[in-house]
Order: sequence, then C-alpha cells, then structure tokens
Amino acid sequence: MMTLENEIRLYREIIHETAKKASYILLKAHPRGSNAVLEALVDQLRSEYETVAIDDVALSRIPIELWRGLIEHCVVVPVFSCSAVHLKYIYGTVVRLPLRIDLVHKYFFKNRVARMLNANYIISQSIENLESWDGNSLLFESRHRDSWVPLDADELSKA
Repeated sequence: MMTLENEIRLYREIIHETAKKASYILLKAHPRGSNAVLEALVDQLRSEYETVAIDDVALSRIPIELWRGLIEHCVVVPVFSCSAVHLKYIYGTVVRLPLRIDLVHKYFFKNRVARMLNANYIISQSIENLESWDGNSLLFESRHRDSWVPLDADELSKA
C-alpha cells in the first residue's frame, strides 16, 4: 500500500494531529502489521510523547474491539480499519477517522489511492449511518454510483 518509510511518516503525522504533546500513546499494529513500524514510531516520538508499543505478537492479534477496559479509558484512533465501525456500534465510542484525502495522496502508492479512498468512504458513511440504522437493513448501500470515489480503469472494467 505504501513504503515502510511512508507508513511511519503517515502514523507520525496522524499522531501529531490527534494527540496533545506529552500524552500517553499506546500503539497497536494490525495483526499483519510490522513491529518495525512500531519500534520506529516509539523511537521517533519519545521526546514528545509517552509512547508504548504493543509488540507482543500474541497480544497484537487480539482485535481492539475486545480490549473493553482500554477502550473505556482512552481515545482510540483507528487509521484505516473496520474497527472504527465496530467500536461505534458495540460501545457507542466516538470515532475520529484521521485518514484524509490529502494524506492518502501523499503517502500511498498511486495505484492504491482510489481503493483506500473508497474504503475510507465506506467506513465513514457506515459510522454516520449507525445514527439512524434500524438494525435490519444494510448499514451501507450506495444509492448513486457516482457517490463512490472512482476506481481505477482496470477495476471499473471488472465491476
């Protein structure tokens, strides 16, 4: 999706935008994520934040949705994850999605931009739809094809 260096830069930029200086930052990678990213972030952020990485592979495989005690006592900032929808649905947690269009264009490989924008759009719309969702209908359904971020030409031809 992006280079290792860009992944570190992306997370660092998001942390700077979402956390106050000297805050306690707990970093948890995606189960398929890299501890190298966590280690680099801890190293690069230590002068500004109290930063700890969950680098135990067994612990990092546990979905954040199951860490109720932690969720209730902190702000969870899921970068690009369906966990944002789950946290809002299960716990009513206020979820802030920090991944903006400019960040996607800045850090992701060009051939991944449309896919990431689509995924982020679906997640953000699903969170918004939870407010009026009846629990029976689809949580997300695009009523207008043009409301989606366009896929690249190869993906459009397969749709």
